[in-house]
Parts: sequence; structure tokens; C-alpha cells
Amino acid sequence: MASIACFQVRTREVIQNSLIIAHAYLQEHAQLIRGDILGMANDLSHARPLFDQDRGTFRELLTASAASRNLPGAKLIDKDGNPLELRRPDSAVLLHDADAGLLTNARKTNLRSRCSRKRTTSRP
Repeated sequence: MASIACFQVRTREVIQNSLIIAHAYLQEHAQLIRGDILGMANDLSHARPLFDQDRGTFRELLTASAASRNLPGAKLIDKDGNPLELRRPDSAVLLHDADAGLLTNARKTNLRSRCSRKRTTSRP
């Protein structure tokens, strides 16, 4: 009986350790994807004139930017979550709509970012 109890304890420890490692792996990759998305957002923000003047070239940039980051596609949305551009090299890839909570958070983050940029650029 003691050997069964010891086996159960060891099995439980192995499973718990596996779960801890899996969680850390997911967190690491979530951070990498977040970094890719923020980098892409920065690139697209600088390409705003191209979006307004040459939509075809902007679409090429959007597709290339997603591909260079190994993202399955990219969706550019307005502040209300309506799609402006959708690029996905593989038509089987489904890009989900943005969650309302994420949009609210993005608006707040963008507002904070704009305010801090204004403060830093207005100083001598």
C-alpha cells in the first residue's frame, strides 16, 4: 500500500510540474506575440499616410509585416472594431473579431500613449 501511495504522490508532482511548465510556455509565447503585435502596430502607425494615399501598397505592407512576424494574418480595425483591412495569406485562417473589453483597453492605452507623447514632445 505504501508503494501505491508513493507512486500517487510522485505522479501528482509530475503532473503539477508539467502544468507549471506548460503555463510558463504559454505566458512566454503570449508575450512574444504581444511584442509582435505592438511592433506591427507601430509600423502601421508610421504608414498612415500610405493607408490614405495608396491602399494597394498599404495592403502589401500589412501582409508583409504579418508574414515577417510569422503571424497567420492581420486585421486592421477602427475604434469601434469594424474591419478596415484584412490580410491573410491562407484563406483557411479565421481571424476573430476583437473583444469589446480589448477595444476599451486599447483605447485607454492609446490615449495614455498619445498624452505621454504630447508631454515629451512639447518640452524644450
